[in-house]
Amino acid sequence: MNKKILILTVFALAAGKNKIQATDELPNAPDFAVLCRIVQHAKAGFKQASEDEKSVASQLAATTAKLAIINDDDETRYLDKNNRTIYRITGDEPKIPKGAEKKPLKAKLLQLERRAAELKNDYDNTFAEATRQIEQANDELAEAVYGAGAKFEDQGDSSKLITNARASSLFGATGTYNKNCGGTNGGGAASTSNVGITLVSDIYCLCIAGTASAKTCDQTTTALSHGTLFASTAGTGKEAFDALMAKCGSQPQQTSPSELHALLIAWQSKLGSHFESTNTRDAARFIIGRADNPATGCTGAAKQHCVDYKSFLGATPSQDPRWVSKIKSAITKVQTAAEKSLRLRHSLSLLEVVSDQANLTYTEGLNSQRTQRHNAENNAPTKQTETDETCEKKGTGDGCKDGCKWDGEGDNKKCVKDLDYKPKQAEGGEKESKTGTTNTTGSNSFIINKGPLLLTFLLF
Repeated sequence: MNKKILILTVFALAAGKNKIQATDELPNAPDFAVLCRIVQHAKAGFKQASEDEKSVASQLAATTAKLAIINDDDETRYLDKNNRTIYRITGDEPKIPKGAEKKPLKAKLLQLERRAAELKNDYDNTFAEATRQIEQANDELAEAVYGAGAKFEDQGDSSKLITNARASSLFGATGTYNKNCGGTNGGGAASTSNVGITLVSDIYCLCIAGTASAKTCDQTTTALSHGTLFASTAGTGKEAFDALMAKCGSQPQQTSPSELHALLIAWQSKLGSHFESTNTRDAARFIIGRADNPATGCTGAAKQHCVDYKSFLGATPSQDPRWVSKIKSAITKVQTAAEKSLRLRHSLSLLEVVSDQANLTYTEGLNSQRTQRHNAENNAPTKQTETDETCEKKGTGDGCKDGCKWDGEGDNKKCVKDLDYKPKQAEGGEKESKTGTTNTTGSNSFIINKGPLLLTFLLF
């Protein structure tokens, strides 16, 4: 999210109307807006490591291995059918020719193959660790909303998570309004209190459970009797919860540590901001939602729909409510995964360098063969072109040939240039084609074009 938008969003959430309306309508709407946004970000989750980059790493390592295999003088791997399938070896790929002068290039390809395999193995291990940590972080976000055992991928279906069977995960042991929302003493000791156990529990306290007919968060959501709402009939409030969440606005594609930190700050800003009564007591600073009289506490009675975190925030030392701890733990895990993402990018960069070196080495091996042949052709002795003068110097014996011929009779007979002479083609040779290719013999020879050497056929 753009930092400017993030700051404005937090400001808007934190600055939501805190004064209780005279008509006693929707007093907890600003508080619910913050919790609702946290639930949306938990459902969106953190972005996983890039599968596309992992695929690129695999291709780079495979291309390097292919070059080493097809140019290895030990053809065991080259002839192996499985390798041919894995590396898409057709058998038509040009090879660096055999010979002592080519061995260093082939040895370098084998060395680069080993280095690429090491980097790819490190990449895969780091990728697996980063993926596991992000998955754990996303599951912790789900547990912050729905309690222990909730899975990130199930958050789109509340019927799996808000059920009577999961009442203890959602609301803790023997849940009641006083025990989950704070009652008159913050829900008792932190070790036994259900306050802040999940975001669902807190939203029930603010918006769903309480005095019948009260509308504390939304015009269409009327509070339900809370007698057993936090215990054996936990699923009763599911429809109300779903209806409230449907009015939260658009859900982000992903969340991030900075966005979650900002939302936690917005939540903290709501603590103790919701009172008109002069009887505020010290507990007020630990309460989110409407408590017209903190002395009465968060009991679900009229004008007392709230959550009192005193058992956690007022403890010595102060403790985070459990859903807050889950979110902070998730943030820590994803930050560790982010460090691994830097390592992944570094490994990918090194793989690109190794792959480039392998391609350059392969090209050097093929081009050196062309260069040697070209130099041999240029250094071959050039036959002298015969003239009448050079032919005359050959005398009168058998030397008058190969571009020269006898002309005249008797005393007028002399050796002159043969204008119709054509040199004989060497046995077994072939003329060079117009395209500039030469066909050589031998099992390791190929037709090599004198134009630019293209290696794209080696890429997957």
